[in-house]
Amino acid sequence: MPQRTLIVMTVSLFLLAAPRAIAADDAHSHGMEQKGMSDQTLKQVMQGIQGDLSRIIYGVNVDNMVLVAQGARGIANHPMPKGGMKPYITKNADKLPAMIPKMDEMVHQSAVKIAGAADAGDRDALVDHLSTMIKGCVTCHQTFR
Repeated sequence: MPQRTLIVMTVSLFLLAAPRAIAADDAHSHGMEQKGMSDQTLKQVMQGIQGDLSRIIYGVNVDNMVLVAQGARGIANHPMPKGGMKPYITKNADKLPAMIPKMDEMVHQSAVKIAGAADAGDRDALVDHLSTMIKGCVTCHQTFR
């Protein structure tokens, strides 16, 4: 049983870490300055963010702050979908310009704070920022999906 658990954890770690390279968290570029607009659709970008969120949750569960920080930096530096956000938003599209700063604060800034808290080993702050980030995700999805 312990060997099987180790194998499952190793494979899970690989699957969580493999999909995306982790960018530094000091630039708020969403991938645009370094590479231009992404060739990914909004769905593909969101799937990458989900992978990073899974990495954070897994890191919290196994007390691996390196994984938490990597996942958070991946979210903080996610690429923009090709064409930007507007082509993908039909529901409440008129609210998009007003919501972007709020969503940026709740998601991007929280992800940066999660990475910092993970680096500092501050689990209480990490969980607080994770809660704020997830609330931002849910708010955005409820508004625009």
